[in-house]
Amino acid sequence: MPIYVAKRYDGVTLSIALARSKELAIAYWQGQSLIPHSVSEITENDLTGHPTGVLPLLRTQEKEVNIDGFHNRKNVVLVRNT
Repeated sequence: MPIYVAKRYDGVTLSIALARSKELAIAYWQGQSLIPHSVSEITENDLTGHPTGVLPLLRTQEKEVNIDGFHNRKNVVLVRNT
């Protein structure tokens, strides 16, 4: 079953969904008030002949940030495009 990646106009990932079809993924995103500029599809066929056999989908990084002044710090998880 394919994985669909919704991106903004500047290439930033908005959402990643596993769906039976692109149309269902888009309908899901519309229900979430997400309007992607582009949608890419990833399937098992993308691994055929791939040198590592791994296609990363998502990468996160934890950062400590100031929320409200210097004494109110909080850890947030940033999502990075792969």
